[in-house]
Amino acid sequence: DMFHSLLHRLEGDHVGEGGHTGFANSMYWAAGGLKKLPHPADHPIRAALVSLAHQYTPLCVGKGVIVGCGENGEVARYLIGADGDREVAIHGSGKWDCFRFIELCENINEKVQDDSNGLYNELVFLQQMELLLLLQWGLMGEVRFH
Repeated sequence: DMFHSLLHRLEGDHVGEGGHTGFANSMYWAAGGLKKLPHPADHPIRAALVSLAHQYTPLCVGKGVIVGCGENGEVARYLIGADGDREVAIHGSGKWDCFRFIELCENINEKVQDDSNGLYNELVFLQQMELLLLLQWGLMGEVRFH
């Protein structure tokens, strides 16, 4: 589901499955898709993303990619499931907020020509690390980063 979410996020504004944008479909799959994960922040790569964000992406942290840091203090996200039901995804304090990350990617996508503060570069870095960590986890069953 995380690979599926990542691929849809990379589609961006393109309308695809179900008549939704890649960003909207990315949110759905980040929540587990049909599995409807109650705690999507608990994936093994998410702790590594939190650590990398703290070390290398202060602007993203300030924008709330980690619950309880920056401007995003929420711990629950409300999503509309494929069946139209409202779903709740819970993120504890200090956890990676995959939904806020998708929102930031969508927002920066709309204003990519003006990135004087470096947020775009931080988001690209985190997406690259996310893909690397997912590949490690998928191929080796573990997450390693330095």
